[in-house]
Amino acid sequence: MECYLVSKKVNPNSDKKLPYVSLIYKEPETNQTHYFFINDQSRIWDRKHRRYSILFSFFAPVGFVVEFRDKPGYYSKKKYFLVVDNPKNFNLLHISQFYAIILAKKLGRKMAKNNRNFRRIPADVRLQVFYRDNGCCVNCGSNLSIEYDHIIPFSLGGSNSVENVQVLCKRCNRLKSNNIVIPYPNRKSFPDVEFRRKKNKRKKFAY
Repeated sequence: MECYLVSKKVNPNSDKKLPYVSLIYKEPETNQTHYFFINDQSRIWDRKHRRYSILFSFFAPVGFVVEFRDKPGYYSKKKYFLVVDNPKNFNLLHISQFYAIILAKKLGRKMAKNNRNFRRIPADVRLQVFYRDNGCCVNCGSNLSIEYDHIIPFSLGGSNSVENVQVLCKRCNRLKSNNIVIPYPNRKSFPDVEFRRKKNKRKKFAY
């Protein structure tokens, strides 16, 4: 739906702390609020007050929660809207902050459920990747506790194709997290943790 919001009068020379519009939802696992800021904006000149207003025009799906600040400044009051199919009100329904938080949580649970089904790697892709990587971790060569990892993370838009999936062991997969490259050096050039423990024990009892 195409939506419109107009801010109150702002100074044309103020590049900092401008009014903003963002789409929000709450992640159910971490309870963190995610923001998608709207950049499509244009300034309108008001002859009477000799100041500018900012017009936000953006597209948003029905059911999303919109957070809007119509004045510049950190302590300005925030307004919340729900995207509905109502062209008379520019497809926006004004709601309270309490109701906006409830809807943002529901929206986050719905998005997480859809992503969970889509994130699952198909069986044929896993089989091809297993034979391509010889069933071993591509980072350290271990064949214990292997897992399938997205090279370009799923959270960054990575797909479930064979080219974007690799085999990693549990430890390397945790180190990689949602990065494209593992931030630590390759484990092949370093002794294993168990080998280090045995080496330290030998040093203690050596005469």
